[in-house]
Amino acid sequence: MSHITTINVKVKDLNILEQAANKLGLELVRGQKTFKYYNGRTGSCEHVLRVKNNRNAYEIGLVKDKDGVSYNFDTDFFSGGYGLVDVVGQNCEKIINGYAVGVAKKSANEIAATWGATVIEEYNEQTGETQITLRRY
Repeated sequence: MSHITTINVKVKDLNILEQAANKLGLELVRGQKTFKYYNGRTGSCEHVLRVKNNRNAYEIGLVKDKDGVSYNFDTDFFSGGYGLVDVVGQNCEKIINGYAVGVAKKSANEIAATWGATVIEEYNEQTGETQITLRRY
């Protein structure tokens, strides 16, 4: 029986994913071709996200999307992935949100550079939302 869940995220920028991963206590292992899940099994992938300092945690495999450009996540949430869910959130929401914020910041910085504006980032701890504002003086 397979416990593998595919999360369709369409990750296109591994550098942004790596930054988001580091903030959560994950490590992106580029070029690792298998990820660990239930009962010592492994799945095929292109890269791996793993929890730092937790050898028992299941891993997230970055698998090429059928578009041939982006990556989706394959992982196993059985028993909380032995610590994985604590770090990445239910259905990988924390890492997906961190990646989305990183992509938005990159876009905002590119736009700000052409406008001569400044990027201001504010995080609301109560709601967990990040607001990115461009300010031109």
